[in-house]
Amino acid sequence: MHRNREEEEKEKDRLKAEEEKRLAEEEAQEVTKVTKRGEWSIEKRSAGGCFNTNQWRQNPQYFINIKGHTKVEIVLEQLCAKEEDCQAIGFYLLKSDGTNRKVISTPTKFIVAKTTFINKPHIALTLELETGAEEGPGQFTIIPCTFEPNLEAKFALTVTSHGKPFTLQSCDVAPAPDRRHR
Repeated sequence: MHRNREEEEKEKDRLKAEEEKRLAEEEAQEVTKVTKRGEWSIEKRSAGGCFNTNQWRQNPQYFINIKGHTKVEIVLEQLCAKEEDCQAIGFYLLKSDGTNRKVISTPTKFIVAKTTFINKPHIALTLELETGAEEGPGQFTIIPCTFEPNLEAKFALTVTSHGKPFTLQSCDVAPAPDRRHR
């Protein structure tokens, strides 16, 4: 009987040590946070609305490059003075073709995630992104947008990674005339 109690205590100690190690590893994971500011503007032809419209290609686009497996949080915040002045906003996350050019067509198979469109100051999405080592960095395109086209607002797009570092850049490169997202 004595031996079972000793074994139970040893097992409890071992499990406690494993949990402490796991928590320490989690805390040691690198946290990377990048914010980009943008706007939906009629004058700048960047207020295209959601994928339900043909104008969505006018929306700002951002490339995120990440290597390996990591958990990311993407937050889109519109910079409106009062909540009642906010537009219905959301965003799409697409697997990129790696060319760092604006996406101009959206085959459904490339949509990794999308948010619902809500009439609030911000919307967030947390998800796991992963690429195989042989594939190189994972390349994704984030397309923030208002639900309706031709609505103007300034916004901040923030991506936070809990694990692997990443790069986030604005896409200012127009697509080649004959290029399609493959």
